[in-house]
Amino acid sequence: MIDTGLQAWQIPIFVTGVILLVEGVVHLVLRARGTDSVTSAGSLSNRWIRTGGLVLLSVLALIMAVAALGPALADQLAGVTAAALAAAGVWLAWRSYQETVKLAAEIRKARETPSDSSGEPLD
Repeated sequence: MIDTGLQAWQIPIFVTGVILLVEGVVHLVLRARGTDSVTSAGSLSNRWIRTGGLVLLSVLALIMAVAALGPALADQLAGVTAAALAAAGVWLAWRSYQETVKLAAEIRKARETPSDSSGEPLD
């Protein structure tokens, strides 16, 4: 007989998916409002929260896979868990790349704009 309920190994995958969806929706809402989520005032704390969430999900995935499924089945499912975590890592790397490109453009723009000693641009 097949158990159709939620299994323990599925919980980290669902939680990761929900977090990615929520982050995507927040990013789209901030973009629609004209606020850049990458350079907003709380972006440093948001980065720490995302990093902490990723670490927590990684540990949760490892514990749930080994404890609930046993080492033999956990070994077979390690590829699935690694793929989900790799997808989250790629997404975080892409966000970091976008932020770096934007910061480099702002630095170039700031160097090209002459300013007086008070920091105000000259007209």
